[in-house]
Amino acid sequence: LKLKQHSTDLFENAETVYVNGNLTTQIVIPDGTERIESYTFYQCDFLTDIHIPVSVRYLGTYSFAYCGDLNIHYGASTKEFKYLDQNSHYWNEYGTKCIIYCTDGEITT
Repeated sequence: LKLKQHSTDLFENAETVYVNGNLTTQIVIPDGTERIESYTFYQCDFLTDIHIPVSVRYLGTYSFAYCGDLNIHYGASTKEFKYLDQNSHYWNEYGTKCIIYCTDGEITT
């Protein structure tokens, strides 16, 4: 599933996503998106996989909080994700367990 963002620099208010009447478990953030705003996927425990392009430079507060187990596919290196993580505070707090798959390895939170 690919979602269209409302502008080129932010992605927000995803809430639940249905395709043909079925709750989807995978989301692909569009290339060119620069921000995933605070609380975007808050308590979306249905999510199992999310694809984040290298263009994303900010993960808002609690953007993935209470999501359960989540596989994040990031289109850049672990070093670049760690830089993204340093610029984003509390994006995966409160029980969200993530495996971030990068081009050169994995990061577990």
